[in-house]
Amino acid sequence: MAKRTYFKDPSGNTVIPVSDDSFYTDLLSVSNDVADVYLSFYSDASGDTPVTPTAGTVSAWGEYESGFWLEAVGDKVLAANVSPPDAAYTPQTMNGCTVRARVDLLGVTGAAYFRGYVFKRS
Repeated sequence: MAKRTYFKDPSGNTVIPVSDDSFYTDLLSVSNDVADVYLSFYSDASGDTPVTPTAGTVSAWGEYESGFWLEAVGDKVLAANVSPPDAAYTPQTMNGCTVRARVDLLGVTGAAYFRGYVFKRS
């Protein structure tokens, strides 16, 4: 069964203020071996008003053992391609053992908040 797990800020929020930082999921199920990373950007803290960022990148990483990270397969996501209603990016993917995920935001402008999640599937 597929499962969605959200990235969180240190306070546990899933709609997260945009900053040049890293954000993590809780531990992921190991019962599925493929994990895709999806993103959305917003102008408000409630995540009700989607926006298109004007610059920046997002990269995804998978932790396979405590403290050991591998970058996800696929190009870093250009934040400007995460545009509503028809996003134009290919989600980064992690294959095999991924017990936790991380996204790194760098230089994202034009959005105040983001939400991201890992979709684990077989």
